[in-house]
Amino acid sequence: MFKPLSLFDIVILINKNLVNNYQIVIVMSSNGQILYTMSIVRQKVGKVFMSDIRIFKTKQNIENAFVSLLNEKSCQSITVNDICKRALTSRSTFYLHYLDKYDLLKQLVDQQLSLFSEIVEKRFNGLISGQFEATVLHFYQELVTRQPILQALFQIDEPEYNLKQKFETILYNHWLAYLNETTEGHYQELVAQIGASIVFDTLNWSFVNGIDYEALHFVEGIRKKVLLRP
Repeated sequence: MFKPLSLFDIVILINKNLVNNYQIVIVMSSNGQILYTMSIVRQKVGKVFMSDIRIFKTKQNIENAFVSLLNEKSCQSITVNDICKRALTSRSTFYLHYLDKYDLLKQLVDQQLSLFSEIVEKRFNGLISGQFEATVLHFYQELVTRQPILQALFQIDEPEYNLKQKFETILYNHWLAYLNETTEGHYQELVAQIGASIVFDTLNWSFVNGIDYEALHFVEGIRKKVLLRP
């Protein structure tokens, strides 16, 4: 779940449309660390003042409540009343930010998908080339810090909200593009699928067991064999 905001945290609103006029709010600590992102619906992009932090705190509480409920029961059985009770907020406040629980779910999925895409774009070349300390380790560390929300969302298998499948597709497409550019053969699609599965399965393992240097080095050896590269 998300780290609570302090008065020393910085909220940055950037003009980055997702779908249906969503914008991304990036919340950063005073030392420059990205704490989390959230999407705001149909709000004009512009300067965010300290007084507006209460809006983000409200959304943070609602999202945290929803994530905690997802770790207890299925999405289908969760009601808006459940979310509001857990978040200590009213239904009217909830509907100021979300159309219904599925709108909340979609915003959470979009947030995590956007963050994952950025991490993969930033780290993938190093991940492929085996730059362990600079890339492989940081790749998993960045994702493990978001374990509660990712594990909760990975449980949802409805096609529109299937974050697990969306993550795997991003990894597969990056692997396949890399293989098509650097190798010749008849099994690029198969190798790309295996490569994506290795990364994703290692992530799930790290959620349960934490970051294990020896395990990541072991996986790196498997990756090299799959790619048939030194």
